[in-house]
Amino acid sequence: MEAAPEPAAASLIVMVLLAGRAAVRQGDEVVELGAGALCLVRGARPLEMSLTEPFEMALVNVPEQEFAERFPLWRAALMRPIPGGAGVPAVLLDAVRSLQRWRDTLGVAGHQGIANALIDLIGAVVCFAVPANADCIQRSLYQRERVKRFAHENLRNPELSVEQIADGVQLSPRQIHRLFASEPISLMRWVWMQRLENCYRELRDAGSASRSISDIAYAWGFNDQAHFSRAFRRRFGIAPREVRRQGQREAPRAELTDAGLARR
Repeated sequence: MEAAPEPAAASLIVMVLLAGRAAVRQGDEVVELGAGALCLVRGARPLEMSLTEPFEMALVNVPEQEFAERFPLWRAALMRPIPGGAGVPAVLLDAVRSLQRWRDTLGVAGHQGIANALIDLIGAVVCFAVPANADCIQRSLYQRERVKRFAHENLRNPELSVEQIADGVQLSPRQIHRLFASEPISLMRWVWMQRLENCYRELRDAGSASRSISDIAYAWGFNDQAHFSRAFRRRFGIAPREVRRQGQREAPRAELTDAGLARR
């Protein structure tokens, strides 16, 4: 069997041999696969397979550029026979078999979540296949921290959006969403909470006593005072003005404590 290069966007292909035996050739490299083994190949290059007995194979396609940005060691895992009898490869093998079994019952709503989970599983397989790099498992963490750092530096911009953040870190909005798919909250929800935390801190700070609550909220990206007050109360269980009063009540006590320490 021969497969021509993909004419569209390049993809990374995970070949999962569920039954039979196969010899896979790409360029000058040849990989022998037995039942339950995996192999990563590039869809942008010609591919040959020799199959001498009945077989069953599943192919999982992932956008190559997106995968490469999240898992920088992916090339080192290409054209390697990866046994699927234990560990992370076995989990991926079970996931592929499960998808085959239940594919007719899957609704559209669950497709994106399953796709994200598969990408992370394939990335874990890359880490399994390239054990020499102790930092392999940190590949997505680095990108997430880079995105968060850019977002944090631009918290005061009320127009900040996923699209602007993606442009700032040279990723696509889709990549941003996938990076944060496994996080407990979305990126923009994280931005919203960071803004509220900063407002809370400033409202308690005696040095900000001369600034109005609306000025502080506006400075941290909130354009609607009523919306800010509701969001603040939901987040902290207390109104912004009460937080300010608490800060004002505690300031004299802090000054007295500092004065006592100075006398000692």
